[in-house]
Amino acid sequence: MKDSSSDRRKMQRLSISMELECSDVHGFFAGLILDFSPGGLQIEVPKACDTGTTLLLLLSFKPALKLKGIVRWAKKRGLSYRLGVQFLDLTSDQESVLRSINQSIMWQTLKR
Repeated sequence: MKDSSSDRRKMQRLSISMELECSDVHGFFAGLILDFSPGGLQIEVPKACDTGTTLLLLLSFKPALKLKGIVRWAKKRGLSYRLGVQFLDLTSDQESVLRSINQSIMWQTLKR
């Protein structure tokens, strides 16, 4: 039996709704983070991006993070597109901040 992508995922993604800014070789665009993990995120954006596209991401966390990611999957959803983005070339400091953010989101979710 073949594993589903969620079975292969190394880190649990947590639901979140937060704006972000993205750019690719064609320009800048805004999006919405739908779920997050220290390894990547799912975003909703107004434009199509091919699998393998490199994105620069500005996440509005405190502190704000500028990260590089690669589109691993893309699906059209109504008038927008959902993208699965894996973070690339993270420094150890960025990894630490992402793990801290993930724990914060998890605690906020548990409090509800």
